[in-house]
Amino acid sequence: MVVGYKTYLDLIEDLLTGKELVIFGMKQEIKRCAAALELARKGRRVALVSGGDPGVYGMAGPLLEMAVRKGEKVGIRVIPGVTAATAAAAELGAPLAHDFAVISLSDLLTPWSTIAHRLEAAAAGDFVTVLYNPKSRHRGWQIREARKIFLCYRCPGTPVGIVRNARRCHGEVVVSTLGDFLEVPMDMATTVIIGSSTTYRYGDWMITPRGYPVGANEGGSVPFSCPRPPLLHGKPAPGRAEKEHFSNPGLSRKDEALKPDLAGTDDARPRGMAKATQRAVVVMAGTREAHETITVLARNGYRVVATVVTSFGRNLAEAAGADEVVVRAMTARDLAGLLDREKALALVDATHPFAVEATCTAREACHAAGVPYLRYERPGIVDKGDGRSLACGRAGNHGRRDTGRQADELTTPFQVAAHYAEAAEMAVRAGSVIFLTTGSHSLEVFVRAARVAGKRIVARVLPDEGVFQKCLNLGLGPADIVAMKGPFSRALNEALFRQYGADVLVTKDSGTAGGLEEKLAAARTLGIPVVVVKRPKPLVDAPDPGGVREASGLHFVTVRSGEEVLQILTRLETGMGHKEEI
Repeated sequence: MVVGYKTYLDLIEDLLTGKELVIFGMKQEIKRCAAALELARKGRRVALVSGGDPGVYGMAGPLLEMAVRKGEKVGIRVIPGVTAATAAAAELGAPLAHDFAVISLSDLLTPWSTIAHRLEAAAAGDFVTVLYNPKSRHRGWQIREARKIFLCYRCPGTPVGIVRNARRCHGEVVVSTLGDFLEVPMDMATTVIIGSSTTYRYGDWMITPRGYPVGANEGGSVPFSCPRPPLLHGKPAPGRAEKEHFSNPGLSRKDEALKPDLAGTDDARPRGMAKATQRAVVVMAGTREAHETITVLARNGYRVVATVVTSFGRNLAEAAGADEVVVRAMTARDLAGLLDREKALALVDATHPFAVEATCTAREACHAAGVPYLRYERPGIVDKGDGRSLACGRAGNHGRRDTGRQADELTTPFQVAAHYAEAAEMAVRAGSVIFLTTGSHSLEVFVRAARVAGKRIVARVLPDEGVFQKCLNLGLGPADIVAMKGPFSRALNEALFRQYGADVLVTKDSGTAGGLEEKLAAARTLGIPVVVVKRPKPLVDAPDPGGVREASGLHFVTVRSGEEVLQILTRLETGMGHKEEI
């Protein structure tokens, strides 16, 4: 007797000649197990067919559970098979050669909050991660949420393998990147493998080094941990490794996908290059920190080229004194080309702490162009944990405690969420009117959760036409949108919370500069529970007060002020010479 799902039985049709079949449809796993046990109890020899390996998301689990509950005495033998993870890995090369995790994105049997926590743990632990059940005809948002979580810990250039119908007829194999893999069609027969920080691509292969000495210095491409981008196209040219712009031994040819396009360099150079041509600094702007940095650099004679993504950001950069402003989202290749054309002394990444993709892009571009990377890291306020209290000063105190206030007036209770999906779940449990101040990028996550729970979202977003249209497209009405540019005073926050009847506030750890203290203080006055989204894991090593890390050859430095940026740039000019010597 052979019991199984019709699709699986069709795959082994040549093995079923002369066998009696008991065929079931989709989502009838329990009936299959019950039928197999009943037939075995009657003395029949039964094969219960499972896809892949029966012990990995397969039929062995429910069958054994049922046998234990019913006290069955029949003999059961589990025969191993090839699971989708290893089948897909074989198509891709050797992505699972080191530690890896396997996670199903189907939330039919497991709550999404649990799945999200597991994704967070796998991403933070730098595991190669295999995703089962990434997408179905009626369910596609989970894979997008998974990507967002991994982008908090991996660069957009991280290799991602997408294998459909692994080891079956009509199989499809695509190697993409974490930044772009959502463009590849996926379904329930698809397995997605997200590389670790050491996984790289060589031609059509994904390879995760196990650590064996395999002669990496004998020539060709040498794998390098993220944030250096992996090979994205073709094979490296043969020959001995070249040091190029980096002093780090072992680095070889730069990634062809990110090599700056120097064609037409002179013609492409923006106007106004007479000002300190050799002292240009590129600033990724759009924040208060960027405004401060541009002002300091402009006053000290540096030519400043700012990059922004909105017209609002352009106005701020120009007001601060930027010589040129590039208004568009830039790829790593674009940014590397800009750095090279400007002969940039350094790049200052002053983007928002939650702009993880922009930060990854900046680091990749700096690697490709051989330019030092300075990260203006806005100090956070929230410590790790849950159900903590946060010290809040009066509005405008910029984090200094007012010692004249009573102790119980100095704290605001809040819950910490590891990511937006968890924050959405906390919010819908905490209240009916959710006042959202996390920006437009995460809006879809909260709108979806609120819609399922029958709750209302009030979104405070930038007064930008595109952002406003996005809110309308997601189903928010004009009465649910507060289009204002912050940060706001405690009094204004309190007035807005009252006006819209907010009974839960969702914000993120944007620090003092982002007005977090004022929001928390207003919520404390009104007795509104608060959910704070923890900022992503920092992508830069600990601060280096002495200046640039010469020994590492990577020159990734954390700074805390425009004056500190100025000090490091001065050292680069006076102590390290041209970028070719860095």
